Amino acid sequence: MIEHLHLTQQYISLIKAATLENGGLDPSTIEQLQNPPEGPVDISEPDTRLSTDLFLTTTNASEATYNAVQTVISACFPDTNVLSHHLMKKLVLQLSGVVSIVDDMCVNSCHAFTGPFTDLDHCSVCGKAQYELIELEMHNKKIPCQQFHTIPLGPQLQVLRQSSSGSREMNYHAQKTHDVLAAYAGTEDPLDFVYDDIFCGSEYVDLIECTQLSDYDALVSMSLDGCQLYKNKASDVWIYIWIIDELLPGVRYKQRHVCPGGFISGPNKPKIVNSFLFREVHHNNGCGMRIWDSLEDTTAYSHPVVMMATADAIGIVEIDGQVGHHGAYACRLQCEMKGHHKPNSGHYFAAHTRLIDHGPGCNHPDTDKYQEDIKDLLTSQSTADKPTLLSGLDPGLMFPPPHCFLNIPKLLIDLWRRSIKCEPTDNKQTWAWMKLVGPTWVSHGKLIAEKKINSGYKATEWFQYLFGLGPAHFRHFCKLVHTSITGQQIRDAHYHLVQLYYQGHRDRLHFCQPCIHTLLHLAPETQRRTIGDLGREVRQPSKPFANLAQRGVRPMCPELNTMANEDLVQGTIDIGNGYVLLCTRDQYRYTLVGVPKATIQTATGATTIKWWARLQLPNGQIAHSAWKEKQKAPGKVRISRMVQHNARTFALLSIFSPPDDYIRQESFSTLWVCSYMGDSNLHVIDVGIITAVVSMQPFPVRVEEVDRGRWFVVEKAGLDDGDLVNHSNHSLEII
Repeated sequence: MIEHLHLTQQYISLIKAATLENGGLDPSTIEQLQNPPEGPVDISEPDTRLSTDLFLTTTNASEATYNAVQTVISACFPDTNVLSHHLMKKLVLQLSGVVSIVDDMCVNSCHAFTGPFTDLDHCSVCGKAQYELIELEMHNKKIPCQQFHTIPLGPQLQVLRQSSSGSREMNYHAQKTHDVLAAYAGTEDPLDFVYDDIFCGSEYVDLIECTQLSDYDALVSMSLDGCQLYKNKASDVWIYIWIIDELLPGVRYKQRHVCPGGFISGPNKPKIVNSFLFREVHHNNGCGMRIWDSLEDTTAYSHPVVMMATADAIGIVEIDGQVGHHGAYACRLQCEMKGHHKPNSGHYFAAHTRLIDHGPGCNHPDTDKYQEDIKDLLTSQSTADKPTLLSGLDPGLMFPPPHCFLNIPKLLIDLWRRSIKCEPTDNKQTWAWMKLVGPTWVSHGKLIAEKKINSGYKATEWFQYLFGLGPAHFRHFCKLVHTSITGQQIRDAHYHLVQLYYQGHRDRLHFCQPCIHTLLHLAPETQRRTIGDLGREVRQPSKPFANLAQRGVRPMCPELNTMANEDLVQGTIDIGNGYVLLCTRDQYRYTLVGVPKATIQTATGATTIKWWARLQLPNGQIAHSAWKEKQKAPGKVRISRMVQHNARTFALLSIFSPPDDYIRQESFSTLWVCSYMGDSNLHVIDVGIITAVVSMQPFPVRVEEVDRGRWFVVEKAGLDDGDLVNHSNHSLEII
């Protein structure tokens, strides 16, 4: 253990002495960081634009596909000079800011040959050689057995401000900081303060009060996780990414704005993770750089500021150096709350109320201090297992402790499905919260193809169980699920979670996982997992960064995002602003009758129409018309004709009733329950004001209640990122 501590301290000392020159960067990258090019990227030259469009269009294809298309174009248009695949890769790397620092590593993934290990030629853990022995002995060539890639953050940050749209998006942080400081000054009771972004937290406010952060300093968060690239092959890879917190919440988690940090290839889990993370952390501490701001047409000094480091319960120990998540003082924020010990398990759990049948070592009082002042928990109680590598960073350029958000969704789903462990002294029949059980749940599962649980389809379904169906069944969950939330609502959510599930029983201590405790420290901020996206892009592990560079070109060249919709087929009509009418449609015009006739005639003057089956929205969703869906058998229909709109005319729609006000208030504006009005509430609106497709699910009632045939709203996961729904604004209607 002492040796391990000494090793980490050596890494920290090297990080504190970091400069651009001693970080492994090539001279051209250092020059660009110190003297960035001034002016937006210009790819308007026809051959360059054609080559770039072709290269990005074939992102998921092979190099041979690109070369084949290049040959066809050159044969048909001899005067057109399509750049070779090699030259396009060089151009894309230049445009995206994605460069790679390559270091040697142990073939068994024990550690990287960085920092204190730089001068070794054998792994200090397993003894494997750093270089290919045959080549070394026969030709005296040092060919590394295995290498890994670090993608420095600095060059990627530079390019984000090099376009006017990117610069405008990066200005969100400065404006939000101004708003937060004004709100702090105008809020007397801290419990009334509204949290809707990570910049609302007290630690961020403390940081900017003691550090002169400029509007150009880049606030970022790191996330570390592992994945397997190939299904039937040992291909474990650990990937870490950077979230650019400067950006709007609805933008910062989008794939094109998530910056890759590095790749640690397998075959095994890294034993000394610090040796792999060292290069990136070292770079960030020494990365004082200059950036050119397109919007302001000025050059300014910028430095990365690390706000958060995130990982799963096991990986976070490698990042923050604390004890494991079952330790007595397992809080990632180093607070003084001691967990309760579960007999014969060796585990402590973060239960906030005293056990009903407490024994020796478990009779410390309820943690009511949270109800008095959350800030008092941030004490100096030592819970460290080792120093964290991040402590080598400038303290003025990061949050005090590296923070994490643990897995609340998994805990809740396990509870609702009753798949969490039940002790012999407990009884599942007394678990009133079990809702995802029984014949309906089983038959529902059979409707979904039994593919891997982490497939995109099942991941979406799983997400909807939690955030879509959760509010209709659990009042306490409504307290937790908010776009914005007050300090009092956080406390209420935690109280109800504890009272409903744990209830002070020793045999339910394992319900009190670290994620519940963390609620009281921080307002919720969803950390989207993009590891799967990166894994799909790392198709050639020998050159993983080359594929990822392509995504960085689009923020640099916004005009590439306005390419014509090449996927439109014959018979579809692009009606502008991202809206597209899709087949099928009526062959002949239809004469209106009944209530629809009066409604449409009053709004448009038309007496005949043609029905269209589908409307594609700018967000990629497709709204289906009732005209076509009602022709299908009920079991074949996946209802997606309910849409949300902001106010006016063009499609014939039946608008649901306003949400039940009592239920809306009782669910803290989370659950919207409406009645279907049919022909009694028909309206004609412009399709251009339809914002999204939503699902209307039957509202569940208790046995003793009368089923009034009402429905509740379930939105597609992630749509609220674009500020789709503000639940305090009741002008939105469900149609």
